Formats: sequence, structure tokens, C-alpha cells
Amino acid sequence: MRGGAHAGLYVTDTLSGNAFVAPASELRAYARDVIAGSEIQGLFWVIRPHGRAYEVMQLPSTLRGRHYNLEGMAYVSP
Repeated sequence: MRGGAHAGLYVTDTLSGNAFVAPASELRAYARDVIAGSEIQGLFWVIRPHGRAYEVMQLPSTLRGRHYNLEGMAYVSP
């Protein structure tokens, strides 16, 4: 792992200065899919091919705030 970081999906909130992480173990089911997030509401979706279209599924989240300014999402691989 790079720089001693734990494997997972990291995103920063510029309003609070906090960084949030979803451990890689919780994301295994979404390998090869795209994860997209909303900057202000802190919502995340998985987007995956489905025939000639795409399937979109909202991910569960433990974020409890109502307003964020999420920036700089990155995945650190195991």
C-alpha cells in the first residue's frame, strides 16, 4: 500500500476538513464498476454495464450530515 494508507475509497470534505474512507473489504462486490458521488449531499452510486445500457444503484452510507463539499475521491488498492 502506498504511504501506509489502508486500502479503500477515500474522499475529503472541504467544509469540515474531514477525510472519509470506505474500506476495500466493503467494496469488493463493486470490482470493475464505477463509483460516483454527489459533492453536496454525500450520496454515492455504483454504475455498471447492463446489456446495452447501464444499471445505477445507490450505495448505503453512514454519513449523517446534510451538507458536504466532497472533493478528491481516490481508491487505494490493497
